[in-house]
Amino acid sequence: MQVQDQITHEMLEWQINARFRIQKLLHRMHILHSRNTEIPRHYKRTLTEEEKDEWYPINRMIGAAFSLWRSAFLTQASNDRKQIYEHTNEFISKVIAQNSIAFPDDYKMCELTVVYYNTNARYRLERLMDKNSSLVAKYESVRKIDELKHSDQSEHLSPKDLWEILYWALEDCFNDYETTYSR
Repeated sequence: MQVQDQITHEMLEWQINARFRIQKLLHRMHILHSRNTEIPRHYKRTLTEEEKDEWYPINRMIGAAFSLWRSAFLTQASNDRKQIYEHTNEFISKVIAQNSIAFPDDYKMCELTVVYYNTNARYRLERLMDKNSSLVAKYESVRKIDELKHSDQSEHLSPKDLWEILYWALEDCFNDYETTYSR
């Protein structure tokens, strides 16, 4: 079965809404991140200053947001092991033979690639949590990521359900960061 055959109108609507949400969040990140020469009145300093406590978190969040943006296109994957196996072989063969992977490859081999993008977003959020443990205490969404870290629950979630968990944690982390950064 081709990926295109698996997408229902309901899934497509969810993907469009998910892409809208993550792009809105990316836009907010871009506004904050792009202010590196002129300090707006509600921010105390720029990100290009030597402030690693501010520099690394925003870059982790931007990386997570990119991964969630990309995976939102791929959530029609079914977690079927046979498909993942086939897509893995095809993916590796293409990398070896052509030294190239593009979005059409990600889309065609979504059973494999959605896992990569969701896992990358999760990893970046976990790094954020490791460096700022107060996020776990403050936000239920972040606690869910922490619970996933200490269990195999994520292996049983659909790509869409995992995306939702990751998105809400990322949004809460960014809201927290934005509040802290503007002080």
